Amino acid sequence: NSPGGTVTASDTVYRQILRFKEKSKKPVVAILMDVAASGGYYTACAADYIVAYPSTITGSIGVIVQTVSLQPALNKFGITAEAITSGQNKDAGSLFSTLTQHQRKVIQNLVDDFYDRFVQVVRQARPAIMHSRFIEATDGRILSGDEALKIGLVDQVGDLYDALTHAKRLAGISAADLLLYHRPLAYAGSPYATTSGVSSKSLTTQINLAQFNIIADTFAGSSVGFFYLLPSYSP
Repeated sequence: NSPGGTVTASDTVYRQILRFKEKSKKPVVAILMDVAASGGYYTACAADYIVAYPSTITGSIGVIVQTVSLQPALNKFGITAEAITSGQNKDAGSLFSTLTQHQRKVIQNLVDDFYDRFVQVVRQARPAIMHSRFIEATDGRILSGDEALKIGLVDQVGDLYDALTHAKRLAGISAADLLLYHRPLAYAGSPYATTSGVSSKSLTTQINLAQFNIIADTFAGSSVGFFYLLPSYSP
């Protein structure tokens, strides 16, 4: 249940699941909940079988880097911001400057590199998708669970019980308990509760056509990086 995250964080979880499978020899089933998009779907690609709710929002396969420039506004008030850097690209993407064509090319090359890596992961996990449909699936669009099934990004449309049923089938057992892992002393809700132990605001998933919270996040000290991210809006 995630709209995505940084490139490295998504890849780290993906690799950890692959290592678990290799070490334990156990299959993994992924259940996509409200939103499993971009980096969320990247993580699910490590599973052997993916179940999505019909109303799940998934896809958004791609990489996004957003920058904001305050320079035009500052110029209107006669305010000048200067940066002393060790190289011409050190301040690329700064709020107080605008991207040069060379800086834009440098960042675009990184985005393309990360995107190619993402596409390779999806193709390895979903080799049966036809080429034409694969191009559609990886162009950044978001998809419902039903649409993802038609394309082949998921194996089944269902719910948590269907995922558990298939996990038991893969394990060759008829009965199993569903366990919810949580931090020590933290409240443990149902398997549908994604906010156990943390504030609900920090995990609120919102979908919109643009992301306007980059300035607030920047001044709040949040990390800045390359993201497999479904655009969202936080007031």
